[in-house]
Parts: sequence; C-alpha cells; structure tokens
Amino acid sequence: MAGIPGSELEHLLNEARAALGTVSGSGGERPGGASAKGHGEAADGLIRVTVSADGEVEGIELAPRAMRMSSEEIGEHVAAAVNGAFQELRADPAGLPAGAETEALSARARELQDMSMRQMRQMTQSIADLMAQLHGGRR
Repeated sequence: MAGIPGSELEHLLNEARAALGTVSGSGGERPGGASAKGHGEAADGLIRVTVSADGEVEGIELAPRAMRMSSEEIGEHVAAAVNGAFQELRADPAGLPAGAETEALSARARELQDMSMRQMRQMTQSIADLMAQLHGGRR
C-alpha cells in the first residue's frame, strides 16, 4: 500500500498554515463571550472540520464511509475542509482575532502541522501494516 509522501502531506498542511498566516482583523469573540467558529466540509460532507478564531482546530469528523478512501484522499479532504473553515472565518471579519495575535496563530499552526504529520505517519504505517497482514506479508 502506498502511503502519502511526506512532502505531499507537508504541502497540504503548509496550505492550512498559510491560511492562518493571512488572518487579520479584530476581536475573536462574539457578543456574550462566544468564540467565533468556522466550519468546513469536504468529500460531499463525509469530512467536517470546526475551527475557532484563535486558530484551534476544534474538531474533525470523519463519517465511516470516509474511511474507505485512501490515506492520501483523506489527507487532501481534511486539508480542504480546514482551509474552508478558516475561509469561512475570514469572510466574517468581526469574528477574527486582532492582527497582533496572528503570530500566536502561526505558532499554533506549526504545532498542529507537526502533530498532524506524526499522526498521519502513524496512521499510514498502521494501514500499511494491516495491508501487509491481509496479504500474507506482501507489501
């Protein structure tokens, strides 16, 4: 089974980081203290992402049918959903954090990218190991 080449996945996550780097505006909370959120979907709604204005990926939901996709397809769709969620936030300037906070957002995006890379490598290795077991040790 072919995994996602590290450079390809890293490129997808860099796109998500770049989206964070363009965030500007003021505020980060809605009236009443509620944090602004962005929602993104990909793969016809099989993959859903929720992000907050402070740069946190609050949730990633994968429908069971999404797990039938290759790890490369899942990675691409997750990146698209994350980008869509941040795009939704940028479309509503009242919900975005102040420009001074973009450095913290970029730092958090780097942390998320590093964590995502580790998790994707582990997931890809697990899938490869499972496929090897299913095919009697052949890869």
